[in-house]
Amino acid sequence: MIPGRRAKPRAEFDGVAIVSPFAWDGPWQTPHYVARQLATRVPVVFAEKPATWSPGDSDFALAKWRRRAPAAVPPAAVSVVWPRGAPFSRFRPLRELTLRGFGAKLGAELDRREISRPLGWVSYFAGCLAHLERTRVRTFVYHCLDAFDAPEELELARRAAAVLAVSPELVAKHARSNPNTFHAPNGVDARTFAGPPAPASPGRARPAGRRIGFVGILSRHIDFVLLEKIAGAFADDQLVIGGPVLRGASAPIGEQKAALARLRRMTNVQLLGFVEPALVPELVQSFAVGIIPFVPNDFNAGRDPIKFYHYLAHGKPVVTSPVAVAREHARLCQIAETHPGFVAGIERALSEDDDAVARERIALARCHTWEALVPQAVHAIETAGIVLRRAT
Repeated sequence: MIPGRRAKPRAEFDGVAIVSPFAWDGPWQTPHYVARQLATRVPVVFAEKPATWSPGDSDFALAKWRRRAPAAVPPAAVSVVWPRGAPFSRFRPLRELTLRGFGAKLGAELDRREISRPLGWVSYFAGCLAHLERTRVRTFVYHCLDAFDAPEELELARRAAAVLAVSPELVAKHARSNPNTFHAPNGVDARTFAGPPAPASPGRARPAGRRIGFVGILSRHIDFVLLEKIAGAFADDQLVIGGPVLRGASAPIGEQKAALARLRRMTNVQLLGFVEPALVPELVQSFAVGIIPFVPNDFNAGRDPIKFYHYLAHGKPVVTSPVAVAREHARLCQIAETHPGFVAGIERALSEDDDAVARERIALARCHTWEALVPQAVHAIETAGIVLRRAT
């Protein structure tokens, strides 16, 4: 039986099964923050998609095969399962074995948590419908994070009881096939604001050695050619890049791959690799300016990058490629269409001396905390007849 269909007029669920393309112990993405907030309402099981056995893939990891039990993670109402992938799963019998194993592992954890009526909460990855089909989840929310160009993704949105999309562009895309489509932007952890306030004006800082920073996943959607030009244009400053480099189909290719190799050899470039989620605020705090150097394409145009809100939460000037959230808040950032425009935008940002704008950035970020956004999303899906209620 293939899951899907509307939950109307009203259906109650006593827990949530988040089916995520992202590993729990990797860089935190939207599903991680959503899981933590939903867990204040109902028990949550966070199910990673099975790791592959192709060494070129970004989620290839023998360590995942060795994991033997779900790990409870804070808060206590969230548990994580790592379903095992089978080698050679490109062959149909072994692929079916992997899919059935996914359903069994998720089902066992739902039973352990005494979740009898699970609501699925799914972010797209190739094959996600087949994974859902092998579970007992029959009603699900599709949380659309990016502009995918795949028939399966459109079918996922059509079958969902509700669609939550991170940008107005993605809302418009999926509202054509699913009337229960709602805008649910990304945000920032409220604990980010617990530390000391960020210096408001980098223009007052020392003129040399300033940190031009980026934090995020380094994939084929990042413009490494642009990053190389930034490092060259600001040779007396530091370009700090925090995040893992993806492999496989998501890895940079061609001239972007070559530019990344050259970046590794530049003396004013720091490639930090994976940054623990708890350390991201401290890293962003050290930036004089935060950048979002995306390759210009349809996938990136509709994005709502979490890093945008991280930068704003510290009052940092932001220079970004054209993305939906930047266009919505153009007064608080600089949008650059070209490489020379991006470099010029950084130059202006480094000399910014406007405490009022810095305070506006922080105020906007305070309106975009996960603690506020997830309840809004829950209220939106309630209008589609989906009610989360802890079993008593």
